[in-house]
Amino acid sequence: MASSRDGALARLHQASKSYGRVHALQGVDLALRGGELLALLGPNGAGKTTAIGLLLGLLRADAGTVELFGRDPQSIDARRHIGVMLQDANLPATLRVGELIRLTSSYYPSPRSVQESAELAGVADL
Repeated sequence: MASSRDGALARLHQASKSYGRVHALQGVDLALRGGELLALLGPNGAGKTTAIGLLLGLLRADAGTVELFGRDPQSIDARRHIGVMLQDANLPATLRVGELIRLTSSYYPSPRSVQESAELAGVADL
């Protein structure tokens, strides 16, 4: 996976996004590097979901730049390296971790084993 010149895997630079007259983001700068953990905290309407939408390529910025692995997040090259579950997963409360991994891995032609996937995600003991 590529990154930007300074090692950022994901970046917003002076990113802005509006919905009509509502400014969800105005000139936001954010960089996420490998090994970092990022929490976006704020009240409803602060722009958290909009920022994630820009980084995932689900939305296009009105101004500024957005990069994911040094590429446009809407490019297939960037998108093939990410996975995300936003806010509400709507999963049954009785679904077990292994069952979810098995279900998700069925979408891929050559999936990892359930055990390997669980270990990589740090949930093998659940």
